[in-house]
Amino acid sequence: MPDKEIARHQAAKDSGIKTILFVCSGNSIRSQIAESLVNHFFGREWTAFSAGTMPMPVPKDLVLVMHEIGIDISSRKGKHVSTFKDCSFDRVVVLCSDVDRMCPTLPDCAEQDRIYFHDPLSSAMLSEGFFISFKPSYRQLRDEMNKVLTAYMKNA
Repeated sequence: MPDKEIARHQAAKDSGIKTILFVCSGNSIRSQIAESLVNHFFGREWTAFSAGTMPMPVPKDLVLVMHEIGIDISSRKGKHVSTFKDCSFDRVVVLCSDVDRMCPTLPDCAEQDRIYFHDPLSSAMLSEGFFISFKPSYRQLRDEMNKVLTAYMKNA
């Protein structure tokens, strides 16, 4: 998969499309949502990518929640940020504070921003106690990220 991502990055650069990398710790929830939203809603101007410092599998509940808004992430896998070590991005956006602590060196970029979003797993555990599904937390995060990132991308 890393080769596929590098090829996708190169194709965007060759086409003159701006590139953005979203980074969080697990590359399983927040950065996957961000990548998906930007590619879905801003794909003519931007190609989005995502990575993490400790990649984890994409949760099935997240796949279902993204499908609710017409975005298919069923084939997504977590990727380590080192996948993109030789790539240059127009922007890199860090989505959680753990990245600064765990990954002092990010891929080359023209601009770097930080837009922190809460971890839906920790908030679900705290607020819902014993639970069967993370879907409510994922929906809330998806909708919040859609609102914030839409405004961010319009000004990018």
